[in-house]
Amino acid sequence: ELDQLEEAAALVPRLSQSEGGRGFDNAGGATFRARLAMKRGTPDVAVRELRQAIESLPTSTELQISLAEALIAAGRT
Repeated sequence: ELDQLEEAAALVPRLSQSEGGRGFDNAGGATFRARLAMKRGTPDVAVRELRQAIESLPTSTELQISLAEALIAAGRT
């Protein structure tokens, strides 16, 4: 699984710069980086990335839920 995470991490810069810099996630790749951070066991990084993503997509319920999960995982509830 670690090899797959590293392979995914290597793709993030390209995904982040697509679509005119908005990234495929429309948040500059922040959602991808947050998912990777959660898989790597670094929820504090995920919280930071999700907050950035929410700035771009403030009405995304999915991102709000992901942020809540990351905050819980980070022990910041």
